[in-house]
Amino acid sequence: MSVNQVYGCQDAQGTITGNARIFDLFEGSIQYTDGGVFYGLPEDQINQKRYGLEADRETTLRHHRLMCDRIQRILQTHRNPDLSQRLTRLQQQIQQLSL
Repeated sequence: MSVNQVYGCQDAQGTITGNARIFDLFEGSIQYTDGGVFYGLPEDQINQKRYGLEADRETTLRHHRLMCDRIQRILQTHRNPDLSQRLTRLQQQIQQLSL
């Protein structure tokens, strides 16, 4: 499966993904970035975080599965102990949510 993104506007102002939001239910935050809009961004690419984000069980489970997939793809090409730990915790939460 591939995901394509198309951006357009009449009056360009700033970057295409400027002030984009990533909803991270694992961390319970909304992350604001001007760069890529992906799970597992390095902290230096996140401009701001707001905490307190929550969702229902099904949404959280879907989110965690998508985040696991993204982290696994990153780990296939880059060694990152922090992401490996996050992946383990995500998988544990997925098991708990699946009961």
